[in-house]
Parts: sequence; structure tokens; C-alpha cells
Amino acid sequence: MELQIGIDNNDGANLFLRALWAEFRLRYGKCAWQYTPYKDGQRQRIFIGFADINRPEGALQISITYGRRGTIRAILFNHSDNQPVVPSSELGALLQQSVKDAMAKMRDPGRKSYVATVEGLHLSPRFYRGNSFEIEPISRRRFKLSLTVLAFDKVDAEPEFVRKMKQVLNVLSVETNSAFWPLDNSQTAEDEPISQKVDTSEMFSPDPDWIDGCPLQDEQLLISRESVALLDLIAGDAPGVEDIGRFLRACNHFHIARKYAAQLLDLLKLSETRQVSDNEYVMSMIVRDPRLEIAGKMADAHAEISGTLFMSAMEVAARIGVQDPESCGECGQVRYKISQRVTDLMERCGGEHLASVSKDYYSQRSKYLHEGVMLSESNYTGVSIPQLDPSSPTGCLLQTTAPSPNLRDYVGFCLRKVLKEIVTAVC
Repeated sequence: MELQIGIDNNDGANLFLRALWAEFRLRYGKCAWQYTPYKDGQRQRIFIGFADINRPEGALQISITYGRRGTIRAILFNHSDNQPVVPSSELGALLQQSVKDAMAKMRDPGRKSYVATVEGLHLSPRFYRGNSFEIEPISRRRFKLSLTVLAFDKVDAEPEFVRKMKQVLNVLSVETNSAFWPLDNSQTAEDEPISQKVDTSEMFSPDPDWIDGCPLQDEQLLISRESVALLDLIAGDAPGVEDIGRFLRACNHFHIARKYAAQLLDLLKLSETRQVSDNEYVMSMIVRDPRLEIAGKMADAHAEISGTLFMSAMEVAARIGVQDPESCGECGQVRYKISQRVTDLMERCGGEHLASVSKDYYSQRSKYLHEGVMLSESNYTGVSIPQLDPSSPTGCLLQTTAPSPNLRDYVGFCLRKVLKEIVTAVC
């Protein structure tokens, strides 16, 4: 059985599918999947999989046809033996009504609010609130993140909340040079809750061009006014904007890179300092967070991967607002290199110095990805053995390495500049 749908945009197509699966759950009490997607480009058809909707006829084969990728021209229902569902059958009538109701409901999904507890690497952000989100600090490192999502039932709402929560935390990472982890209810707080009343007055980062460290007020992280506007766009039901989507992907790269780097640069923290004599002190270090302890086993990989992801974040950001480059008609090569776009972006954001830094790091990243050249030998055993390395920016072979805090700071600085440009253009 084939039913015409006629949705010519990707957001609408996905909204319809979510509404339809929710309608199946409502009507039949179940919509369980053997999810085995397959695309037949020649026939412009996508086989989604087998759906068990708790009917005696058994599982349904569900496919869609499209005119343009990401859209839906029609939806097709077959039995598990590949025979089409008969439109005049009881099942056919039920499916037609389900599709009709889903088409109506997709225009007005319900609003559902969720709250998650999040822990920061060092500190919590201060209180911020938008139309569809709220950040409320509850201890030195932890805060509650509240988001409102548009969804058709609880099953549909939960993945939407997780998706938006991750996007919000990725932007917060760029805004604060920190890292964040959602917590489950079984994880108890290691720091004291906030005793005083939470200050809900507006307070934003005072310096728009900071690079090192992060803006603080009363040991709480500050973010920019523009980032609050962006978080509201993410959390709300604003239509998708291509540049925002691309920027969020860059933020995802940055946040993952920051977590890798934290396992090397932020693993230990000072616990206490004891005076044992007039001029002698003993400093005790402890692991900052058990999530960082894996670095002891994977330090080499983490150093390489974090640097790669920081530069990849710049690659994604450099695509924002730029037309796809033309290819040479004779050799087929792209006329405008991605590396040049990254260099141009860093120069626009931070001048010639950042452009020079970009070239060095980009060269290292390319050699690591495409030639397998490591940033170091990772063979340090306590004694340095100086040697030359023609591929190294220093000219010397390194035996150990860690992701440079400067790279993190420079990339974060540029991404914050891009964030403000995007928000200004959209809002």
C-alpha cells in the first residue's frame, strides 16, 4: 500500500515520521523496530525496516520514496513477506487513518520540559535563563539544565532532549573553555551545595575578546549575551538555519577535543599543602575526576586526537558563510583549499599571529591523519635523547607531547567570534 505524503523539506519529513511512530504507539501500544535502513538511489526509495505495531498480521515493512534527498514523496507499507498491505483491509484502513492523524498532529507537537544535572570540569556557570532553557547552579561544579522540547509523546521527547542537551553543553564548552558531563541520579555530589540564594540577575562576560582562562564572577563561569541567544535558538522551536547547524557541529568537535585534552592537562588537582619545616612544604595531588583517569593508559592517543579535533572544529567553522569552491576543469582539484579557509578565518579573528599558528597546527594535523606522522615518539623513559626531525615545527624530535593549551585557547577564541557573527546575522 502506497500513501502520498508530499513533504519537500527534511525538517518536515522527520517531524512527520516522528509523529507517525508516536501515533502507532498511541493506537496500538507498541512501535518496536528492526531498524535496517537501505537506500535504493536508482528507484529513489529508502527501506526503513520492520516495525512491530502489535497487530496480528505481524511486522510491517515500511519504506518511503523521495524526489529529493531528505524529503518524502510517499510512504509504503508491506507485510513481512513483501506483499503489499491491501488498502481495503482492516489493517489498511487503520494505517491510512494513522497517517492522516500524524499529518495533522505534526503541525502542533506538544511541549515537554526536562531537567538534567550536569557537572563541569572546574566550575559551574552562573544562573542564565531564556525562553526555552534555564541554567541553575547547585554547587561549585554542578548545575541543573532545564530544556523545553517539542515532541509527540514521552518516547519521542527523550531523544530530542538528549540531542539538545548535548548541543547546549557543546556551546557552553566553547564559551567557557571547560568540559561538561551529564550525571545520573546515583552520582552523589562531591562538593557542597550552594547555601545562599541563587543570584538570578543578568551578568555576561565583560570582555568579548578574552583568550586565556575564562570569565568568572564569584567562582562561577560567565558566558556572553550572544551565547544565551544562541542557546535559546537551540532549545526553542526556531527553524533550522544552515550556519547554526554547521557551527554546532564545530562546537561538538571542540567539546570532545576539550575532554581528551582534560585527561592530560587537567587530570590532577592540588588537594592540600602541608608545611613540614620552616622552608619545606608538601603538596598533595589527587585525581580531579575519575572520568579523567583513563588518560594514564591512553595518553598518546589523547594528545593526537585532541589536537586533530581542535583543528577539525576550525575546518567546520571555516565553511560557514562560504560558497563551495569550484574545481579546476582540467585536473578536478578544488581551487580553494580547506587549509586556506582555516588560515583566513583565524587571521580574520586574531590577526597574522593566529594565521601563522593555524598553518603550523594544520600541517601537523594533516601529517598525522594522512601520513601517520605522530607529534612525538612517545618513548620518553626519564632521560631526554635530543634528535632532529625535519617534519617537526621545532626541527627537533619530541619524545613526549601533550595537547597545547594555546591551541585550545586560540580555537575557542575564534569560535566565540564566529558565534557572535552568526547570532548577530540571525537575530
